[in-house]
Amino acid sequence: MVLPRDFYLADDGSYDVYLEAYKNFIVDSARVIASANGVTNPQIGLLDLEGKANEIIALETALAGVSDPDNFAALRRPRVVT
Repeated sequence: MVLPRDFYLADDGSYDVYLEAYKNFIVDSARVIASANGVTNPQIGLLDLEGKANEIIALETALAGVSDPDNFAALRRPRVVT
């Protein structure tokens, strides 16, 4: 997950502006990556980037729902495997 757990789980709409900004970031990043790899604008439109961004956010929301809030910080700490 990219955003804090509470952003995904709030039912009162208090974080909707952040989720919308995150969705726009996903779509804009995908457009830049597609363009850099030779995909033309009409083809990018066929990719349904907003739909895919919504799927990503839905997956992250589901992950937030099953994560343990007491141990959530530990999930975000990178670990080095040797």
